[in-house]
Amino acid sequence: MNSLHEHMSRSLAEPSPHAPPSSTRKRPAPRGSASYSRKRAVTACQVCCARRTKCDNLKPSCSFCLKVGAKCVQSPVDLSSYDPPSLQILQRLDDLEQLVRGIGSSEDAL
Repeated sequence: MNSLHEHMSRSLAEPSPHAPPSSTRKRPAPRGSASYSRKRAVTACQVCCARRTKCDNLKPSCSFCLKVGAKCVQSPVDLSSYDPPSLQILQRLDDLEQLVRGIGSSEDAL
């Protein structure tokens, strides 16, 4: 009986070999911190939105719209919820994408 008690107290005191050490456990950052890596949810097409189902957002038509022959229409993105620095980054991204497309089309002409 004494050995069982010793074994139980020893196993409770020692970390499990399957559990990560407490120093390496990751805790999620609080929602208010800047390092929280939550991704923005992608907005579903109008058909999937109306059905309240998950949309795979494939282009030009999502899988469900393709399957049923419906016209897949994405609602325009409301940018008013973005903060100004994020809008500047998005604008810069648009500018760079246009520049890359322009370089690609000029190389095709050669």
